[in-house]
Amino acid sequence: MPADIFLADFGATHLRIARSSTRGPEDIAVYKVADWQTIDDVLNDYASGHKCNYKGASFYLSHTGHVENGGLSLGYKKNNPWSFRFDDLRVGLGMKNLIPLNDLKASAYAPLFEDMPLFRAFRDGNADATPDCAVIGIGTGAGHAFLSRRRREVRETYGGHFPLVSETDTQRAVLEIIRKNKDSARTMIFEDVLSGDGLFKTYWALHAIAGTQAAAQNVPDMLAAKDADHQVPAAASMLCEFLGLYAHILCSVDFSYGGVYLCGGIIDRLRRAGLFNEQAFITQFEQNMVPVVANSLKNTPLYIAEHEHIALYGLEVYAQENA
Repeated sequence: MPADIFLADFGATHLRIARSSTRGPEDIAVYKVADWQTIDDVLNDYASGHKCNYKGASFYLSHTGHVENGGLSLGYKKNNPWSFRFDDLRVGLGMKNLIPLNDLKASAYAPLFEDMPLFRAFRDGNADATPDCAVIGIGTGAGHAFLSRRRREVRETYGGHFPLVSETDTQRAVLEIIRKNKDSARTMIFEDVLSGDGLFKTYWALHAIAGTQAAAQNVPDMLAAKDADHQVPAAASMLCEFLGLYAHILCSVDFSYGGVYLCGGIIDRLRRAGLFNEQAFITQFEQNMVPVVANSLKNTPLYIAEHEHIALYGLEVYAQENA
């Protein structure tokens, strides 16, 4: 790979930047979006710190938000200075080209990275090699994309923006409490529980059901109190349950039984804290289906990311195949 290729993963919370190499992303730097005024400021800081520039370079950018009229619109924050036009960024920094990808589309290429293991199988399967795979990312929001290993192609989607379902009485009780405290003008969607905010709201709802006081004020507080507050692992397990239902729907509707790959900031935090409940996920993923569907679900391999920069590795694969 030529040296003048850069990779960047722009999420709602962090911007991760790296240089492309034959070994994968190098010189990775992580910036907190809230600490910077514009993306130009961050890119200039990275160039200064790593003694490089973007003149004549190819720049692959995975992003949250939606592309409108050649620019990135961040609908979750009004008048966000981080909204920008791709051509303005490219011309301003002298790039040869700027190639934007949806963030989950970028992540969905990561299972094709072969130089190092990025995912661990937590349930082996016996799936046919031809069905597509579902790659799911949970962080500030919920997203997914479908990967065809055979064709080495990715189909992007609108992610967790479809109606939320529940299966157990406890799930329904939690959803009822969350529903009472949300915008009644909008349908509840999977992202309402499969996100950092959703994890915290589930924790708060479980305390309300138990008649106890929630002490944590945010997700970091929750994780720090995991041994003292039993509703923390309970909330984490419920997120895994909803994630299993989410994955079940994706695989069954799209016939994507080739594998489920889980990644994203919240997945990584739960994994590192020892709070990712694999069995809770599997139980809700499988369900009691007709035999042919049940067999496909039981034979679907399940993977969890063991590397926090999945989108950058996906961008690396995409860059290598499209440079």
